[in-house]
Amino acid sequence: MLRALSIKDFVIVDRLELEFEGGFTVLTGETGAGKSILVDALALVLGERADSIVVRQGAERAEIAAEFEIDDTQALARWLQAHELTGDEGVCLLRRVIDAGGRSRAFVNGSAVTLAQLREAGEFLVDIHGQHEHQSLLRPAAQRELLDAFGALEDTAARTAELHRAWQQRRAQRIAFETDSAAIDAERERLQWQVKELDALGVTAESWQALLAEHRRGSKYRLVKLDVAGNKVAKDAFIYDRRRKQVGTVTSAVWSPAAKANIALASIERPAGNVGDELWAEIYYQKELKWSRLMAKCCVVDGAFYNPTRRRATPAPAAE
Repeated sequence: MLRALSIKDFVIVDRLELEFEGGFTVLTGETGAGKSILVDALALVLGERADSIVVRQGAERAEIAAEFEIDDTQALARWLQAHELTGDEGVCLLRRVIDAGGRSRAFVNGSAVTLAQLREAGEFLVDIHGQHEHQSLLRPAAQRELLDAFGALEDTAARTAELHRAWQQRRAQRIAFETDSAAIDAERERLQWQVKELDALGVTAESWQALLAEHRRGSKYRLVKLDVAGNKVAKDAFIYDRRRKQVGTVTSAVWSPAAKANIALASIERPAGNVGDELWAEIYYQKELKWSRLMAKCCVVDGAFYNPTRRRATPAPAAE
């Protein structure tokens, strides 16, 4: 039974609170008095589709709530329990919110639900008889209930539904166990492959420490572009930061046609030496068989770690 209906900012209604008692209730009024608005509001809280035109002009949202007594509606009580939507005993509270943008939210006993779930719950509670409106006799679930009632099979149907829910839960658990088992097997294979790769490398504690030491030695080398176009640059040039503090030394340099600049391998102390850092080099360069000295602008173009003995980039150690 519908116990109460609350409407706020719906069509032309600012706020309305209605409470119903047992028995037959009739709403009367002249044409245009708003009788159909109450029916439309009840239809929306039962799961009918809506858009922003139902929101009262100037309001942010329309809200409709309906409270039902469900002591005599055991089918709904079982549905609420199956969907974990139970509330106060013997009561079901439906609520619908439509904002001015057309977005809609639905709630059953305070829990957010989909519109389909709200409509399914509403079908247990109310029939709206009218032109182009739904009736419970057209619903397969209602037809099954009538057939079970005619055959005095309500208890058997309830027990069957309970067993079916238990079977579904066990089936979901089995699928989850199988999925977890497959994931564990995949992780085991991955770890076994990693162990095999490590065994093939033959890494020991001593060799790992030696590798870390090599990375520390090579971590200060960077590629530097020197602005001494087309001229041979001598090694052992000095690298300075903007404060004219020496931060490194050019260990080798070569002319790069692609870069149209001298690309030098420079030993640059941290924290200087990040990609894009502008530095200065006090270098000697050869032009027409004559060596000259100048302060040339340079820029770090590669932040990889370089091993000057192997003349190739090597990855940085993850952690010591």
